[in-house]
Amino acid sequence: TKVTAYGSYSLFGRENTLESNTFRRNLATPRNGFTTVDDIRENDANTDNLNHRFDFNLEYKIDTLNYLKVTPRISFSTTDSRQLSDFRLLRNDTLSSNGLSTDINSSRSPNLGADFLYNHRFAGTRRNLSVSAFFNTSATKSDQDFLNESLEYSYSPIETATELYQRQLIGNDNTSNNININTSFIEPLSKTKSLEFNYEYGYNKISNTRTVLSSTNASVEPLFDSRLSNEYDYSFSTNRLGLNYRVREEKYNYTLGINAQPTVLKGQNVSKGIDTEQKNFNIIPSARFVYKFTKQEQFDVNYWGRNNQPNFFQLQPISDNSNLQNVVTGNPDLKPEFIHSVNAQYKKSDWEKGQLLTLEASYNQTENK
Repeated sequence: TKVTAYGSYSLFGRENTLESNTFRRNLATPRNGFTTVDDIRENDANTDNLNHRFDFNLEYKIDTLNYLKVTPRISFSTTDSRQLSDFRLLRNDTLSSNGLSTDINSSRSPNLGADFLYNHRFAGTRRNLSVSAFFNTSATKSDQDFLNESLEYSYSPIETATELYQRQLIGNDNTSNNININTSFIEPLSKTKSLEFNYEYGYNKISNTRTVLSSTNASVEPLFDSRLSNEYDYSFSTNRLGLNYRVREEKYNYTLGINAQPTVLKGQNVSKGIDTEQKNFNIIPSARFVYKFTKQEQFDVNYWGRNNQPNFFQLQPISDNSNLQNVVTGNPDLKPEFIHSVNAQYKKSDWEKGQLLTLEASYNQTENK
C-alpha cells in the first residue's frame, strides 16, 4: 500500500497539590558594602491541567526512492492554579519585610499545527535529500488575580513598620505563529565518510496584549494601570547554515560540525512607543565521538554549543512590579547567552545476567547569563 493514514485522540488531566518550604539567598556588593538578602517562603499551591490532543498521520510511499509524510494536529489545554505564600525577607540577617500573597491563575490555549517531511534517495548512491517543515499557530488567554499584603520594616532612626497593599487583576492575550523549514543533503565521500550540508529557516511572530488593573488601597477597587499594561508585536527570524563531517568505522565513529546563524529580532512596544531591533551572528560548533569496545560495551562523548536569544520583553527598559519583592526591569543591551555543553557516557551491559552499568559525566558553561 502506497498510502497509509492513521490518527489518535488523547485526553490528559492532572491535579497537583504542592506544599513547599524554600530558602533562597542572594549575594550582592552594592556601594555601601557586601549584602545578603534571604527569601524564606512557605507555599501551598494547587494546579489543575486538562489537555485534549488530536493527531493525524498521512504517509505516501511514492516509490522506493521517495517518501512523503504529513502530520496535522490540534490541541486545546486549560490550566487553573491557586498559590498561597507566607514570606519573609531578611537583609543582612535583619527582617526587612514579611507578609502573605495569593496568586490565582486561569488560562486557555488552543493550538493548531502541522509537520511535513519529504525524503529522496538518489538511485545507485548513498546521496540523500531531506526537506522538513513545521507550521504552528496558537492563542493563549489568561487571567490572574494577585494579592500581596505585607509589612516593610525600617530601623533608622527608630524601628517602624509600614503596611503595603497591592492587588492586581492581569489579563494576557497572546498569539504566536511559527514557521520552520529544514533542508539536509548528504554527500558520501567514501564507504565510511560523508558530508552533510544543512540549512534551516525559522520565523516566529508574536503579538501580546497585557491589561493590568491595580490598587494599593484595600478600600479602593483596582483601576486601569497604564504603567504596567503593555501591548507589543515582534518577530524573530533565523537562517542557519551548517556543515557536518561524519566518519563511521567498525570500532568507532565521529562527527565534526559547524553552524553559522544570523538572527534578527524586531518589534514595537505599541503602548510605550518603543521600537526595538537586535541583530546577532552566531557560530555554533558541535562534535561527537563513539568507541565500541564490543557490541555490549561502548564509550561516547559529545560537545555542542547553543545560543539562547533574549525575548522581546527582556529587552524593554520597563519595570514589572507585579511582585513587590521581585521587581524586574528589562535591559536593551542584553546579549544572547551562549552555552557550552560536554557529556561523556560509558555503558556496559550483560543481558544474559540482566546487568547494566552506566557511568555519565556532564559539564555546562554559560556566557552572558
